[in-house]
Amino acid sequence: MGFWIFMLIMDLLIPFTMIGFGKMFLKKAPDQINYVFGYRTSMSMKNQDTWVFAHHYCGKIWYIWTYSFGGIFNCVTSGYGKV
Repeated sequence: MGFWIFMLIMDLLIPFTMIGFGKMFLKKAPDQINYVFGYRTSMSMKNQDTWVFAHHYCGKIWYIWTYSFGGIFNCVTSGYGKV
């Protein structure tokens, strides 16, 4: 039983992380363009405006997708979808 509780926690770790970072990126992007933290692509790091826009857009996508597909994906990967 302890193994399955551990597996449930591990399955929920990524969706909760995406919800948390999605909400954080929606509210505020990291202050400075950096190579350590944030949505780092060559286009998003061009200037401060694209950095803020990319984080806002990425946050919105992560937040919506996690709620939309996170539950379905979690059930399938956890074995609840087996017939």
